[in-house]
Amino acid sequence: MEPTKEYLIKAIDEFDSLGKESFLNKYSYGENIKYELLYEGNSYPPKAIWGRAYELLNEGQDFKVFESGKRRAFGKPEIEKLKQMGFTAKEIDPGYFGEIPGVKVGQVFKNREELSKSGIHKPSMAGIWGSQDTGAYSIVLSGGYEDDIDQFDYILYTGQGGQDSPGGKQIKDQEFTRGNKALAISMEERLPVRVSRGYKVEYGPEYGYRYDGIYYVQNFHKQKGKAGFFIYRFELVTAQNYDYLIENAESSFKEDYVLPERTDVVSRRIKRNQKIVKKVKALHNNTCQVCGEYFEGVKGPISIGAHIQGLGGLHNGPDIISNLLCLCPNHHALFDSFGFYINQNYEIISLNQELPKNPERKLKINPKHKIDKEFLKYHQSKFDENT
Repeated sequence: MEPTKEYLIKAIDEFDSLGKESFLNKYSYGENIKYELLYEGNSYPPKAIWGRAYELLNEGQDFKVFESGKRRAFGKPEIEKLKQMGFTAKEIDPGYFGEIPGVKVGQVFKNREELSKSGIHKPSMAGIWGSQDTGAYSIVLSGGYEDDIDQFDYILYTGQGGQDSPGGKQIKDQEFTRGNKALAISMEERLPVRVSRGYKVEYGPEYGYRYDGIYYVQNFHKQKGKAGFFIYRFELVTAQNYDYLIENAESSFKEDYVLPERTDVVSRRIKRNQKIVKKVKALHNNTCQVCGEYFEGVKGPISIGAHIQGLGGLHNGPDIISNLLCLCPNHHALFDSFGFYINQNYEIISLNQELPKNPERKLKINPKHKIDKEFLKYHQSKFDENT
């Protein structure tokens, strides 16, 4: 028997009582980002609610089991039935690539729900949002995978799947499907990926989730993770440092998981001089030259050695100390995406933020750290092009 309104409301009440994550984990449902069910001002995953209502009505019979050789489907017919019972149910607006109008790099959202409503990253649990047919729109770093490596402008991001629960233990190999395939397509098609960070990761905000701008997938590979199972790892770099190599390239992937009918490409990650990065951080005591703030993380000070003229093929900036600034993660993200620039007088221009520790709004200078103004001039020219 199909669910009635009475049993759908019972399922909704149970969802509210348990909370979204616990409800989905308990009954083994994933997020449905294609449709949403609205009831009394709240949003619910309609397939999970429909399936649980079915199980309540049919004395525990699993909605997800195969019946007569066919899996029970959930789609537009069920959405129409929900509407006929008086519920508001609709298809969610599809995602798109690139920046979201009205959302600024560095903007912080209170929780995943607010991040979702902004359009930056729709799923309220999944770390990858996209289509395995067209590519990935966005990812979130939230500390859910032990194999992640985050250096802010370079990310080694673990693919999805294989855990016993979201953010739990890796208990099996990941598969080359869904979000993993979407990120691989983003690499091959050179598509922009929006990146957000949660409060639990090293370069994340003090609370909530922060949008950190556009990154690009420059490589990926399959290897055994710390738990001993095969995982997919995706290398992402900021838009400014994106360096793509196409000519005379070879694929580094085995045939069993290369995307068919696509041009094989390989990218190279820029190798930075960590000695000069450490030196510029030390000269400024890990304090941001823009806002004057010092941030302490679990593993020590949090600061970024940020290139003024980006490295790599897009900008060809040199990896030298006169082309570096010491910035906090927030102002690195804004500077890297041309949210502001620094003029020849070291004045901070077009940054729509108050700077309590830097009311003069001038770059904090250490005489021992010489900054080449030609790099500032270059960055300003790119700011002008992008605004």
